[in-house]
Amino acid sequence: MYSELTTLDVASDDNNGAYHCALFGDFDGNVDVNVADIMRVANHWRCKCGGACYNPRYDMDGDCDIDVVDIMKVVANWGATCW
Repeated sequence: MYSELTTLDVASDDNNGAYHCALFGDFDGNVDVNVADIMRVANHWRCKCGGACYNPRYDMDGDCDIDVVDIMKVVANWGATCW
């Protein structure tokens, strides 16, 4: 779950020495946190557990709803990058 990632988790998981980065809030996997990532959370605004639009991936605080707290957790990582 993305909400369990730290600001920057880097791990080598192949034999070629390549490093893979996972950033908290980087939903599109482009190794930075930007407006596109924030909009993914915002698009689920007011969704709750059990609802058709709810996706736990965007419930950053795990409280069973997508609200301003979840959006602000991603905003707090705005501009983070692996490079």
